[in-house]
Amino acid sequence: TVTAELPKERKKEKDEKPEDAKIKDSAFSDRLKILSEKLAKEKSLAGVTFEVAKTTVDPLLKDRKTLITKATPPPAAGAASGSSGGVQNLPGGIIATPPVGIETPPMVSE
Repeated sequence: TVTAELPKERKKEKDEKPEDAKIKDSAFSDRLKILSEKLAKEKSLAGVTFEVAKTTVDPLLKDRKTLITKATPPPAAGAASGSSGGVQNLPGGIIATPPVGIETPPMVSE
């Protein structure tokens, strides 16, 4: 069932100027008209039954436990978890190693 109690009149503010009251009254009547039309449209669909595909509804019917997974803590920095010294295995069997740092002696100007 669709019901709504729409106010018939706008509550006037204390110390409201006549120009402001006119603007607010017109905005209120416009909004009331829109809401009344929306209510009429929703009431016309009150007795209609919609058929929805099971695949659309299934995600909405899942339990909270199946939707939320517990976060696994990241492996410790010192622990070797299948990787050796910063080597990365990329798709296609490519192995990437971190860049090597080389220090050069400072330049001497003569």
